[in-house]
Amino acid sequence: DTNMHLLYAAALSGGVSLHPKAALPEEAPLPPRAEHQKELQKQKDALMVNLSSYQTQFQLAFMQHEYKRAYEIMTEYILPTLNLSLSLSL
Repeated sequence: DTNMHLLYAAALSGGVSLHPKAALPEEAPLPPRAEHQKELQKQKDALMVNLSSYQTQFQLAFMQHEYKRAYEIMTEYILPTLNLSLSLSL
């Protein structure tokens, strides 16, 4: 449950108490859902553009037998980008 994870993270940072009777902090108003979805889609689109570029660089490095560089591109750029993209999709 995402809300529990957020509450737990806030508690660990000293932001709120996990005591059941503790008052929760006031929440900032959320943007309209459509606006939020549009912003998420923009972020996903930007990630996909980056991912395409990283994949091209990976392929070039691999074809040129620069395996160490290919590995660096995969671990430092491609995998974190995929992870972030997946996070935005949840």
